[in-house]
Amino acid sequence: VFETDHSDTEVLVHGWRAWGLQVADRSEMMASIGLWTRDIGDLITVRDFFGEKPLYAATASDDESDQSFAFSSCVPGLESIARLWRQDDPLVLYDRAVVGWISQGGSDWFTPWMHVHPHPRASTVSQTVAPEQHAPRTSDISTKTSPPRKVTSTKLGLRSFLPYTNRGIEKLRAGQVERAIWASIRERLDADAPVACLLSGGIDSSLVSLYARRALNSRVTTICVRMPSAGYDESKHAAQAANIIGSDHHTIDVEPEPASDLLRLIPRLGLPFGDSSLLPTAWACQAAAEHAKVLLTGDGGDELFLGYERYHTGVFAFALLPLCLFPTERALPRRDPKSKWTKLARLIGAVRWLSYASLTSIYQRGDARSLVRRPMPLSGLFTLSSDPVNHAEADLADHFPGILLRKLDAASMDVPIETRAPLLDRRVVEVAHAEYRRFGAQRTRKGILRLLAKRSFPAELVDRPKQGFAIPVGDWFRSDYGGMRQLLYDHLESADPFPGLGEAGVQINMAFVRRMLREHDAAGEKSLNPWHGRDHSQRLYMLLVLSIWAKWLERVRATPARAND
Repeated sequence: VFETDHSDTEVLVHGWRAWGLQVADRSEMMASIGLWTRDIGDLITVRDFFGEKPLYAATASDDESDQSFAFSSCVPGLESIARLWRQDDPLVLYDRAVVGWISQGGSDWFTPWMHVHPHPRASTVSQTVAPEQHAPRTSDISTKTSPPRKVTSTKLGLRSFLPYTNRGIEKLRAGQVERAIWASIRERLDADAPVACLLSGGIDSSLVSLYARRALNSRVTTICVRMPSAGYDESKHAAQAANIIGSDHHTIDVEPEPASDLLRLIPRLGLPFGDSSLLPTAWACQAAAEHAKVLLTGDGGDELFLGYERYHTGVFAFALLPLCLFPTERALPRRDPKSKWTKLARLIGAVRWLSYASLTSIYQRGDARSLVRRPMPLSGLFTLSSDPVNHAEADLADHFPGILLRKLDAASMDVPIETRAPLLDRRVVEVAHAEYRRFGAQRTRKGILRLLAKRSFPAELVDRPKQGFAIPVGDWFRSDYGGMRQLLYDHLESADPFPGLGEAGVQINMAFVRRMLREHDAAGEKSLNPWHGRDHSQRLYMLLVLSIWAKWLERVRATPARAND
């Protein structure tokens, strides 16, 4: 019996009563859950399979006498509690933390805070938080009673999650994928507020918008944000796709203030988040909020259908092993971050250490060693493989929840606006995994999605090079667009750019930082010499974010805690 007529949260309460810990496996959800059973005295925390919604847990200390425990959807939500616990140094950047903010811009496995940890995606954690006099668990929900402070976690791997084994792969047809996506979109169009689709003109967003139009059997609203730099603007492709779809299309011009936006977003995240696409994602959400409060996106298409070029590089990467005997990447020109020479240099570095994470890293191992004056571990947890499925699963385990989904959640909640990703539906994931097995060995990028798109959209839209949601942050560091150069130099040339890091054992080599600043400016100068300068766009952005975060944390620690904290 439902007590409310509007609360989707109440569904989870009834699901818990019926299925207990299996409620997450039986739910199609984008949620993090905290549930306390007063009669039993157990706290259950759950995070959705892909990690679309963040969840952080904090323990007071390693002292067993202190039973304090807290959880929040964001790190700043735990800040006052962390001060109440009087941690001597909440800024603990051990080796894996250094790898996180250097290599991957923010991993899903840790935070730089001593006692604050992300709840693993696709897991259910049960712990006893009530006094010992509470009766042990006797229901059929579980046969094991968790002792005080003990945490048990069940993590699900992508392969074990998907019930594909009883399906004949040879019978797979594009129609199965189409029906799964259509069903997912139809359900996600149900909302109490206006719904729109974020349309870039790429394969994923175009298909989502097209199927939303068909599911509604009426015109759907599509939104595209025109970026301030022509080289990163996809609005003309989005307008072409919208004309074919027959949507009410809005192309919105934004007047971004990247410097002030960055100073606002990083403290709200509470993490040194180094992916610069956070800014355009935030601008897109702000613009979309003028037309809808719920936004359908195409997130997940690249990860589930092997869309990224880097997934397939391992097939031929090992042919580069002879080049790894020499510092070949240093001999290649790297003035343009999008050039083939720069990509080849990155690939050689990844092959040298057999590290897939080096392909997504901000700092590769050599630069990381120059930046941080301490021994560095391998720059990544995943081994370079000739199987693109292994690379996709590595992203789904780490890069996807730790970078892309965290960015989307932070940008949308800043407005706030609700984003929904139909491609992350269980039915879509099932058929996508079947495509892994069918097309993975053929190195097919988005094989079925591309086939579906070509039924409705012209080849110039479907087969155009992937552009991505990015900004020319390197050019802005040179031209001072939006105050970005001033902000960069104000932070990196200040008396103490990274307060607290030295005390935490992380010594930043400022001579190397100044060298990167010089090389980056030189790369923007006109020159016939292809080795004149080197572009450090994302590396400098990461350092800027790290400085903003460290100085914010210094202010937080210097502010007296309120009496009621």
